[in-house]
This record gives sequence, structure tokens and C-alpha cells, in this order.
Amino acid sequence: MMSLLVSLPPDADLTPSLAILAQHRRDLDIFAGAKENKEDLPACVDVAVELVKLFDQIIGRKPYPSMSGPDKSNMVYMIMTFRDRMAAGLGRVYSYVLEEKGGRSVKTLWKTASVTMIDPTALAHLSEFVTDNIDEAGRSWVVERLTAVGFHMMRAVECVLRQYKTLITGQGFSFVDKRGTTQYQGFGTLVNDLNARLEDLQKNKQPFGRLELVIGILRPLSKLYRDPLSHPELNKLDEGDAKLAFEQGITAINTMVQDAIAGGTHFQVPHTAGVKF
Repeated sequence: MMSLLVSLPPDADLTPSLAILAQHRRDLDIFAGAKENKEDLPACVDVAVELVKLFDQIIGRKPYPSMSGPDKSNMVYMIMTFRDRMAAGLGRVYSYVLEEKGGRSVKTLWKTASVTMIDPTALAHLSEFVTDNIDEAGRSWVVERLTAVGFHMMRAVECVLRQYKTLITGQGFSFVDKRGTTQYQGFGTLVNDLNARLEDLQKNKQPFGRLELVIGILRPLSKLYRDPLSHPELNKLDEGDAKLAFEQGITAINTMVQDAIAGGTHFQVPHTAGVKF
């Protein structure tokens, strides 16, 4: 912005630069309107408000957007003031340094975990519930809420596992108890049902697709789910647990969905296009 202001003569037609000026105006307006900035950086907000007014004056000038000599001097002065007040104020603002996790950038984990981590062939078959929880697990990892990483990732994995188990065994994942209350099979029970199906297929020398691989991926997650996540009296997850939950969870989801799409005689119920996991 500074180089643009210095290089342009007063009263020049700024129409070619209108998009740049408008973007700076929007950025300053957003900054000035943020509640946190009003509380933590009031002096900076005051200058930002005045800069927005000046941008409005320049952009709205007829017959074309232009900046007079006084406008230019005023703009440079206010920008320098804004910079100095920001430099002085930021030291008093609480900040948190975010670092990449597991070789994945902050941007990837914060904004696009499900889109980036899930194979495109599987992503199209996932429900919004699953992708939302994958995304939340990624954001939790970035801010080091490690138990939350496991919680959200396991919600996503279990949702996919329920549908996968139904397709593999032909049996549901819920039942009604004697009191008439619907109960749901736990994670470990679902995995055990898969294992029973695998043993039956192996015994009869029938193909089993990726079922054995799926079970091997789910076993560590089953232990994680059965212990720290299911029992609040136990220790919270550490960095290694969170990494295991996230990476193993992504692998489990990819593998189950891809196996279902590929199909095979090991499925009692073939996957139907359009059905979400």
C-alpha cells in the first residue's frame, strides 16, 4: 500500500487500483469491527476507523477515484500511526504459536483435514457427520487439545465402522433391551464381529478383500477407545495417542470405504451407490 501511495501523483485516476484500495478498505473495516480488537487494541481500532473513512472518501470521489495532496499526506501519516500502535499493542495481546503436526501444515489441519487426508474416491461416500468430525479432530490437534483429537476422530471412525460392519455381516449395530431401550454395540464388539466374519471366510477358504487389513488397523484404535476415551478416570491422551488416533483413524476410514466400494463376496450386503457412511 505504501509503495502505491508514494508512487502515484496527487489527483491521479485510481480506477486501475480500485480493487486494491477496496480490499485494503475491507480489511481495515473487518479489523475495526472485531470485538477482540476493540477490547485489546482500542488505539489501533481508532486509527483503522479513520482510515476506512478516508478510503471511502477517496473511492467515492467523482468523476473518478482520486487522492488529493492532503489526502495523500493524511493517508501516509495514519498508516504510519497504525503501524506504530500495532507494534506497541501486540506485545500486550495474548498469542498462541501454532505448529505443524505429523508433518502436516497448520492450514491443512485447520481448514481442510477431511478434503486433504481422505482419498477422493472415499470422500464422496462420507456423511457430513464423518467429515465434520475429521475436520474438528484436525483443528483440535493444531491447538493441542489431544484428548479431543481422539474423541472426534473416533466418532468419525465408529460411524463408518457401523456401516461397514452392517455390509460385511448383514447384521445391524443396535438392539432393543428388555426395557425397550435401543442400545448400540460398542467399538470393540463391532471389531470382534468383523473378526468372526474373517475367521469364517478363512475357514471356508473364501476371499475376504481388505477385511483382514481393516481389522489390523482398527485393533489399536479399539484399545484407545476402550481405555482413555471411554473412562474419564484414566489419563488424558498424550501427543503420541493423538497422532495414533488421527493417522490410524484416517487410514481406517479410507480402507473401509474403499473396500466397500470395490465390493466382493465377503460382503453379505453389497454397497449401494449414494449410501453415505
